[in-house]
Amino acid sequence: MKHKNHNYFNQIDNESKAYFLGLLFADGYVSRKTNQIQLFLLKEDLEIIKEFKKQIKYSGKITLRKNLYGISPSSPIIKNDLINLGCVPNKSKIIKFPKLEKNFHIPFIRGYFDGDGTLSLYKNKDLKCNFTCASIEFIEEIKNLLLKYNIQSSICSYTTYYRLFISGNNNSLNFLNLIYNNSNLFLARKKEKYFRCKNIIENNIKRKPHRRKIIQFNKENIFIKEYNSAVEAERCLDIRYQNIRSCCEGKQKTAGGYVWKWK
Repeated sequence: MKHKNHNYFNQIDNESKAYFLGLLFADGYVSRKTNQIQLFLLKEDLEIIKEFKKQIKYSGKITLRKNLYGISPSSPIIKNDLINLGCVPNKSKIIKFPKLEKNFHIPFIRGYFDGDGTLSLYKNKDLKCNFTCASIEFIEEIKNLLLKYNIQSSICSYTTYYRLFISGNNNSLNFLNLIYNNSNLFLARKKEKYFRCKNIIENNIKRKPHRRKIIQFNKENIFIKEYNSAVEAERCLDIRYQNIRSCCEGKQKTAGGYVWKWK
């Protein structure tokens, strides 16, 4: 590899290495027959390719392949270090979460999410995030790790891959806050989309009317708590205020597993 830092992945001891390891887990390629590794991203993500090139001190050219920009350094040391970390050839169905120090878990997840994750705001109301992976073990490890940060998720199985879904505005924003706040490396387009979605959600909350007090009961009609409004209950419980109001108005029996009544 031309003018390179062969030992870059020898030890994951900073945010940058953890982030790029996650990105390589998602979008990287490790050759089985040669010492080549590759990382190619969309044109709008070119700055991250430039940063990776800088980090590993690669003096080769950035190349264009079918609207993707990337680099293809060759180094037996980097290849072996990546393999030891779990980024192996033909990795899709067999990757496992790498053994990293706890403070590098989130940068690694951010890198993987930037590569194989999506966030969407449906009808300007419902924010959802998801990861895609062909390895059930890897996706379950992410699910368990996020649970330690009180982020709920669910796994769905498809024909050739799995998806980890993070739903609910508060839950999704907590996840995005976790991976993007105070971060130094990220795909700009995804972080910007996160900020746009956050602003839309916050503005929607500000515009919501209906400040009538409501009371929360369990299904056995036992009192739980009183709220100043359905909006306040939504903020606390991540249950859509429209559903809470519908319950109060007798249009549905429960909302979020609870019975709701006007005070």
